[in-house]
Amino acid sequence: MGVCLYPTLAKKTGTVDKASTAMRKCFHLVVVAVYVPGLVHDPAFLLLASVVALAVLALLETARVTRVKWLGTTIDIAFHVFTDSRDQGPVLLTHIYLLVGLSVPLWLSCNINNKAMLLQLSSGILSLGIGDTIACIAGMRYGLTKWPGTCKSLQGTGFSVTAQLIFITTGLFLGWFESFSWSGVVFAVVASSVYEALTSQIDNLVLPLYTLAALPV
Repeated sequence: MGVCLYPTLAKKTGTVDKASTAMRKCFHLVVVAVYVPGLVHDPAFLLLASVVALAVLALLETARVTRVKWLGTTIDIAFHVFTDSRDQGPVLLTHIYLLVGLSVPLWLSCNINNKAMLLQLSSGILSLGIGDTIACIAGMRYGLTKWPGTCKSLQGTGFSVTAQLIFITTGLFLGWFESFSWSGVVFAVVASSVYEALTSQIDNLVLPLYTLAALPV
């Protein structure tokens, strides 16, 4: 579903050379809407679907790079709309990084059907789909005080923490998650949000792993 929505969103922003950062982050929310139901109701199928989606994206990127007739050009136009400053080479990896970041907790888990592990399996959704997205959008709108040496704002980080805790609370209320240590969860959310603001690494890859390691078992 996410693979199909990507070029659709790209066409809607075709009047500009690049989609705004907010638009790219809003796409994260679209992917969250795909991942959450799968994770809650059938994580095994989501695992399979994520691997298939990765293979499809790899094939599409290969077609784009090799300029396979009309398909390569069409994909190039669609994908370039959502690139950022880190996509400087011939291969575009932003969309693949997002898929990997959301899926890697599933891929690393030994027991994806254990409901007690659902919060840990959600670390990609939490850190990228919710936290990183809200931090960016809120930071652009309300970010007045910057973290030292970065363009990220304290306000964006605060909104990120709040949004993630609201998501976790909602999941607990709806029965998605089993009981857990709130102090450990709050620490993990705050730590990952601060890390997102300060790191120069590719956040789509490192944030889910950092959050997964920080969340209490």
